[in-house]
Amino acid sequence: MASLVSKADVARLNNHAFRAVLNALLQAEADLSGVPLANLDLNLNDTVPDEGIDARIVWPDGVAHDVFRPGTNVLQYKSGKLTVGEIAKEFKKKGVQEALKAGGYYIFLVALRKTSA
Repeated sequence: MASLVSKADVARLNNHAFRAVLNALLQAEADLSGVPLANLDLNLNDTVPDEGIDARIVWPDGVAHDVFRPGTNVLQYKSGKLTVGEIAKEFKKKGVQEALKAGGYYIFLVALRKTSA
């Protein structure tokens, strides 16, 4: 089966475009899986403090999924090259830690952008 989106397609996305694509995919996945849109919370502005959370989806029990688990799934979007320290800093943010302590799940999505040599 041919891929609809290539690595090169993702590499061309800046932070704003990456957020828009992922939010659209989350909405489509929720709709396809019968998840009420009320269970989906998307942050549309990439310049506001978000405590490490760009999207939240409450996945229902009994709906199998390869990525999402029943309960609260919080997502963080980043683009560009990241160091291990930068990733660790995102993981330690207040919103992420609160979600994990409450039994939720954290999904970190990165679009690695190509840089010219």
